[in-house]
Amino acid sequence: MKRHIFILINLAFYFGYSQTHKATYSLKVEANPITGGTELADEINPLAEDNEFYLYFDKTKSYYTSYNIENNIRNSSDTYGMSFQPMLYNYFNKTFQQNVEIEKLYHFTYENQTSWTVTNESKIINGRTCFKANGILTDIIGDHIKFKIEAWFAPEINYPVGPGNYAGLRGIIVYLIFENYIIFKLEKIKFNDNSIDLDKIQYEGEVLSKEKYIEYLKD
Repeated sequence: MKRHIFILINLAFYFGYSQTHKATYSLKVEANPITGGTELADEINPLAEDNEFYLYFDKTKSYYTSYNIENNIRNSSDTYGMSFQPMLYNYFNKTFQQNVEIEKLYHFTYENQTSWTVTNESKIINGRTCFKANGILTDIIGDHIKFKIEAWFAPEINYPVGPGNYAGLRGIIVYLIFENYIIFKLEKIKFNDNSIDLDKIQYEGEVLSKEKYIEYLKD
């Protein structure tokens, strides 16, 4: 009888408590691949050196933010690092949620806009076997605006997560290149970090419709 009670307690603990892990990414901007200009890199890279980009994740969701945001700082590295408004990703619904400030605070939910093609190409990155995926990110404004992404993911860490709103692969994204010049690199992972409870993250403000958000982006 005591053994049955012990097993039930352990099962309740396993299903009722989700371990949260923490991945840390770096950001680097290269020279413009078309013009060769380094103006943007010269502006962003010094700021990014003093910032880290954090991805907290468990078995059902992830939350992306940065050192700056956690310390009430915002600058251009958060804009290009996609952490200016932290985002929550739901694996099962494949949706992101984040705040949007227009004339007041809203919260907005949208679907994963990236379609992936996984290749057979592989290489070792930071000691992990990674596979290459080519992605096409469709701008929410319209299907006529698309961006190219190269991502390397590690199936051994089987969570469909990555920096910013890049997600949906069969493993964590270890290295990502956006449009051949913005680079995210996974620097480290702390498993069972548990410094944040993802179930307690809530977004304030009115619900923002997709139509109003697109109108805002076009203005």
